[in-house]
Amino acid sequence: SFINETARSVADKLQSQTGSPVVLVDNELTRLDESYLFLGKLLGEEERAEVLARYCRETVRSIADRAARIPQDKKVRVYYAEGPDGRKTDPAGSIHTQVLDLAGGVNVAEVPMGPQVGMSSVSMEQILLWNPDLIIAWGASRGGYSEGIAGDTHWKDIEAVKSGHVYAVPDNPFCWFDRPPSVNRVLGLRWLANLLYPEIFDFDIVEEARNFYRLFWHYDL
Repeated sequence: SFINETARSVADKLQSQTGSPVVLVDNELTRLDESYLFLGKLLGEEERAEVLARYCRETVRSIADRAARIPQDKKVRVYYAEGPDGRKTDPAGSIHTQVLDLAGGVNVAEVPMGPQVGMSSVSMEQILLWNPDLIIAWGASRGGYSEGIAGDTHWKDIEAVKSGHVYAVPDNPFCWFDRPPSVNRVLGLRWLANLLYPEIFDFDIVEEARNFYRLFWHYDL
């Protein structure tokens, strides 16, 4: 959660400057249902808030529960390639890789836990040693390297590249994986779980995306 003393101080200052109430709402992925219920009461939209809360709660619980039962030797080893050259990443347990953790992927990145902004720099040698089965990366629209990895000779001997398992993280209107840590991460859970274990999470992700955007963004894809 981003709610800490610094955030509270900024909110108090903003409220003082504007004369308008400033409310901080928890963005922790596993508690988004509670945040929606709180917002529903705050804004007098309790019926709609319950619908959104239920979607978040059921998605997180059902995927996390099933993922936890996948045998360790059957789990997919994943590298999250951040930055313009794909050589920045975050470890398991980071707020930036929570979707990967909950979906049951094994995060290969053995790097220190950074501050909230995250993104530890890693060498190409480290990535080669980790040799992930699958890579998810920032797409071109975010200034990422998902399209460059396949044609970069430095990456060619990595299992994920050899098998064609390099994927750009969807990011419209907000990223489905982390920055910013929006509700789109809930859809990202369905997307990544289906990508890693399609035989267990048999989602029609196109239809899932349509339903999600209609429900949360009032938009027909």
